[in-house]
Amino acid sequence: MNLRSLLILLAVAVMLAVLLISQSQTPRVASTLLLPELNPDDVQELTISVAANRQIATLKKKGNDWFETSSDYPANPQAVAIALSISKAAKLEEKTGNPDLFNRIGVSDIAKPNAAGVLLRLRTNNQADKFTYAVILGDLAGNGQYVRLQDSGQSWLINRQLELPRETIGWLDTQLINIPATRIRKLEIHYPDGSITDFEKSDAGEMFPEGAGAKGGFLSSLNFAGVYHDKEPLLGAVTDNVTASFHTFDGLVVLCIFTDTPEGWRSRISATVGADTPAVLQAEADAINRRTQGFNFSLPAYKTKILLPLEDQLVK
Repeated sequence: MNLRSLLILLAVAVMLAVLLISQSQTPRVASTLLLPELNPDDVQELTISVAANRQIATLKKKGNDWFETSSDYPANPQAVAIALSISKAAKLEEKTGNPDLFNRIGVSDIAKPNAAGVLLRLRTNNQADKFTYAVILGDLAGNGQYVRLQDSGQSWLINRQLELPRETIGWLDTQLINIPATRIRKLEIHYPDGSITDFEKSDAGEMFPEGAGAKGGFLSSLNFAGVYHDKEPLLGAVTDNVTASFHTFDGLVVLCIFTDTPEGWRSRISATVGADTPAVLQAEADAINRRTQGFNFSLPAYKTKILLPLEDQLVK
């Protein structure tokens, strides 16, 4: 064997050694899905629980839409989509099977008061009496996440991250209305002491008077902080209410009635249009009413402060 052949053999041996070492240091990869039989289109119900088995949300599918059951209010579509994406999660690496170490990666028993994970349960349409899948979502790791099937003693690293809301409000579609101030032609506010504040513009490019701009933008990106079933029908203004009506240049009228309750200010919201209204405007009013009728809302403090009365405007 000449020197050249010997050098080639040595080079091949070194390459093989490097390959073997790299393979020994590469995490064990499983090509299977975490839930291979799960079809997201078959899922009819989701529940989400956190530490001490505190169930924060139950969502059910009605037709093509999802609703949070405690309020029967439309669910946050982004949160639902993230939850259902568990169907695409693939196992990357087998992790610990030691229950004493589960807490280190956030997949310990969700009944524990200090459990760090989120328990996601899914019921499909062929399992009416029980949940088909239950997964504990643990800590994030790189571009993946640690998980454990609730009834399994084996944890895994998966190839995606499912960061789910940990409070009920995060599972609700909180946006009520989004009408910019430029679209508002007239604003009229009736206060409990009988006083009235009103502003009006002649065209969309005009600005509301100084101090009224924030009021004119009240309906812009209006989200709620809490939603409650409305036990009584929507009524007109009464002496203990603050009533604000917003009139757009194209004929939409949004009415917000605020009532001071022991739990804070609550708002009822409705939309109307005039006669001979274009279909697109009627559709907008209908969409607002579908979201608001039958409910009253608590709004973020920075929003309510814009319209609500000063102390000297309250009925004594």
